[in-house]
Amino acid sequence: QTFISGAADKDINAIVAGTRTIFELASTRAVPFLISYEHSKTQSGYTLPPTLKEVLPGRAEEFIKTTFAATGQPAFAAAVKQHGLTHVILLGAETDVCVLQTVLGLRKLGLGVTLLEDTVFTSEPNTGPALRRLKQAGVQLAKRAEVAGFLDHPGDLPAPPAVPIRLVDPL
Repeated sequence: QTFISGAADKDINAIVAGTRTIFELASTRAVPFLISYEHSKTQSGYTLPPTLKEVLPGRAEEFIKTTFAATGQPAFAAAVKQHGLTHVILLGAETDVCVLQTVLGLRKLGLGVTLLEDTVFTSEPNTGPALRRLKQAGVQLAKRAEVAGFLDHPGDLPAPPAVPIRLVDPL
C-alpha cells in the first residue's frame, strides 16, 4: 500500500487492477505463487491493499523481505528451488530497486524471467535505466494478455538465454 501511494506512474489504478487480474488468473491455475512483503505483511502501509488481499491465491507462499532482492531471503530462494522452477513471471513494486534486484537474483539462480511490464511500478519517474538493465540480464518483457496465455500454455514461455548472463556482485 505504501508503494502504491507513492507511485510515480500516472495510472496506478490500472496497474493495481491489472495486478488483481493476474492474482485471479493465478488462483485458477495450478502454478506456484510466491509473494514477498517489504519488512512486514501486517505493519501499516506494508500490506496488500484490500482489492488485492481479497484475491490473493489461497496457496500463496508469503515471505517477509528484509533485503531488496527477494532471492536474498534464504526461505524465498529455497522455495524457488523446491518448486523446481525454471521460469518466473514477476510483477510488483519498485521497478528500479526491489523488482530489479529480485530479477537479477533469479537470473543468477539460472531462471528465465518474464517481467509483467504493465503491472510493475515505482516512485521513480524514470524507469528507463532499470528496464534496460533488466533486458541486458536476459529478461523478457510481457503484457498481461501474454501472461494469461503463458499460464494456459507454459510451453509458450520465452526460453531463457542459452548462456547465463554474467552478473557482477556489488563490492
